[in-house]
Amino acid sequence: MKQVTISFVLSLLMFNPLALAVTDKKGSSDHELISRYPGFYIKDYSYAEYDEAEIINGPLEIETKTLPALSLEGEVSNILYKNSSQSINVSVFQLFKNYENALKKLNAEFVFKCRGKRCYKEESKSSGNVINAKLRKEDLIYKGLDSTIKEEFGIMSAKIKIDSSREVYVMICVSAHNSINQRLIAISIIEPAVLNSDVIGIGSVEDLKDKIKRSGKVELEGVYFDSDLSVIKEESMESLKTIAGYLNSETEKKFYVVGHTDNNGSYEHNVRLSLSRAQAVLDTLTKKYQVKTGVLSAHGVGPVSPAQSNLSDEGQKANRRVELVLKNGDF
Repeated sequence: MKQVTISFVLSLLMFNPLALAVTDKKGSSDHELISRYPGFYIKDYSYAEYDEAEIINGPLEIETKTLPALSLEGEVSNILYKNSSQSINVSVFQLFKNYENALKKLNAEFVFKCRGKRCYKEESKSSGNVINAKLRKEDLIYKGLDSTIKEEFGIMSAKIKIDSSREVYVMICVSAHNSINQRLIAISIIEPAVLNSDVIGIGSVEDLKDKIKRSGKVELEGVYFDSDLSVIKEESMESLKTIAGYLNSETEKKFYVVGHTDNNGSYEHNVRLSLSRAQAVLDTLTKKYQVKTGVLSAHGVGPVSPAQSNLSDEGQKANRRVELVLKNGDF
């Protein structure tokens, strides 16, 4: 993924040797999408592989205490940076412009952007204390982080298109507590994703039995292929080993291995690809993991049985899958 290093647009930042003694929070890390501003360390950090999150997409209405926000679900990283030394001389405006320029280099589409009083609908306030009080009551904005907005501040939210199938949302808030010469940068990065409750990549044989009993099928989300190919990636083997363990413990049952695709490309190509991937799974299970011949049969249905709408990138991603479907036998 492309990374942008924050560039100086107003002045060079002078470093204090004491700043080197300040260390990042244990277990934290910068996000690969965008780097930290020089002279800052990670004060607070939270990460979730899949969670709810919100980013601000409009000014706070003080009278009704309404803060417009865009609700998202997916991989969520929240990072709070603080200046390492109190001798820092960088302004909030300087921080704001640097991050704004960094997002522009990533061809970001800005969802919302404001500084000071323009972050309030009435434009009657300029301090961040009011909006910060509202944020303390919001569970999903900067979830897991301590207070993030001080007196002088700016907020920007943006959407970044990584490629044809991936997009990321970013919210950045820069603020200053001038009486103690403190600067804070809070960054929330969300990559929307579709949660599949039938993921088996980290499951056990018992988990798999449970899922087949509930629905008669399970998506093999732990099985990966290169784009438009039917060669199974090596990282899929742990999941296939689990599947084989289940199949070898249920010798009276028979199953369909069913390949699915999205609706990109011709119908004939997608049917061939889906069948080829299903056959690759079958071959690996029988030849590598000794699943008895005749237990499985491979089928490809291409785009005709989507799990979600093909009108979105997320839906198309969910539709590219291989499923194990019970053919006969009691639960």
